[in-house]
Amino acid sequence: MKNKKISTSHKTKIFDKPLNGITAQELTFEKLWESEESLRILMNSNPEAVFILDTSGNFIAANEKTAQRFGKPVKELIGTNVYSYLTPQLAESRKNKVEEVVRTNKALRFEDSRNNKYFDNYLHPIFDSSGKVIRIAVWVIEFTELKLAIDALKESEEKFRGLAENIEDIFWIRRGNEVIYVSPAYEKICGKSCESLYEDPNSFFQAIHPEDFDRVNQSFSSEKYQKDGLFNEEFRIVHPDGEVRWIWSKTFPIKKNNEVLRTVGIAEDITLLKKAEENIQSALIKEREMNELKSRFISTVSHEFRTPLGLILSSAELLQNYGSSWDDEKKNEQFNKIKKAVDNLTGLMNDILILGQEQASGIKLKPIDINLVQFINEIIEEIKSANTQIPRISFYSSVEIKINSDEKLLRQILINLLSNAVKFTPPQKNIFLNVRILSSSVLFELKDEGNGIPSSDIQNIFEPFIRANNVGETKGNGLGLSIVKHAVELLGGEITVKSKLGKGSCFAVTLPSILKA
Repeated sequence: MKNKKISTSHKTKIFDKPLNGITAQELTFEKLWESEESLRILMNSNPEAVFILDTSGNFIAANEKTAQRFGKPVKELIGTNVYSYLTPQLAESRKNKVEEVVRTNKALRFEDSRNNKYFDNYLHPIFDSSGKVIRIAVWVIEFTELKLAIDALKESEEKFRGLAENIEDIFWIRRGNEVIYVSPAYEKICGKSCESLYEDPNSFFQAIHPEDFDRVNQSFSSEKYQKDGLFNEEFRIVHPDGEVRWIWSKTFPIKKNNEVLRTVGIAEDITLLKKAEENIQSALIKEREMNELKSRFISTVSHEFRTPLGLILSSAELLQNYGSSWDDEKKNEQFNKIKKAVDNLTGLMNDILILGQEQASGIKLKPIDINLVQFINEIIEEIKSANTQIPRISFYSSVEIKINSDEKLLRQILINLLSNAVKFTPPQKNIFLNVRILSSSVLFELKDEGNGIPSSDIQNIFEPFIRANNVGETKGNGLGLSIVKHAVELLGGEITVKSKLGKGSCFAVTLPSILKA
């Protein structure tokens, strides 16, 4: 309730009894109101206690609300002293307030409480024509209900802040395009001050990851959010330090008469959850790959074992049934078939064992000094002797090249690469092996003029039991290049491949000149 102010340019006439003893100077107060009835109507129309005191604290005028407060009819109240109705302590306090108004010639306003009730007190001086204070107009407004409501609101606000400011998630409230509250977690998660969001409510959008911006902006611009205040999205933000974080944000409306007054939202940092999901997904992919690998292993090994075992069984049966009637040349032919089949089985088992050892890191490196020119020539001769029709292998070096490495692993690398090149290059074509010494490493480049590897197979060509789609009937188990890659990595080197269908392939292996065991 606003306090009523009485103009100091007028003077008052009291309505409950004549103003006996008032001087001629005081009678000029009649100009304040046209009649006593006007003053009575004015005061009684006020729902709060309104009364006039002289400078000694005696009632000059009062309304009905004042009479109720003091427990006496208005007529009996007039002329009595206000301090007589108060406790000594309160009377002293009120007397000091009246004296302060008289002394300072200024209005005074203060709050107090009595008997669990709260009051707003307003004291206004009334002057005579010479400017002297001769009356005090008093308004006493009870605001107990308002005070209790405010206290309850403050308590509710404190509880709200206690909750919102101690959770790890961002909590905010928007009114239209204005942010009226955001919790401190905003600064921790987004790396920007809460004040920056108050100043520019749309500054949050600047942090949204470019790949997610259009989707998030579309959701905020949708009718679902604009009309119903509903938003539910997972998206990424870019922290000022460059870190990318995942956020899950959800809003709900506060409505009145089906109109959205405010939008309340909560945003949770779900980065760890997303990483866990990625790890789980990665583990599932690896598990699926392992299952596929096992299937390929069983299928490949079964096939590779079946063929030589079939030859061994067939030759053994022939020797058993007809050996006694055959000459030595005929017998040796079958024995050679059995030997070759056994060699194939042994080679397959060795490849599997080597791959298993490498993947389990069970191989101990044994570095020695190796004359590469001599070493490579020996391997080329070995491959030539094992094959009847092979392409021309070109390797020449006028400089002696030495490397300190593990001989067994280096041999596996060169044997498998050369064997593959021979296997997939027509006899009339060429294979080129070039070795170069770099500052602290040795580069092996093996080029062939064979079939080439399809681009779709390049990415997985070093995986176990993977064979290119264009190998046709060419025999192989898909382990050679996988063994090469693991051997290169064990020696601390790198391997790359470039290939073009119908033009051939080029494998480049870089190994350290001196192996650190």
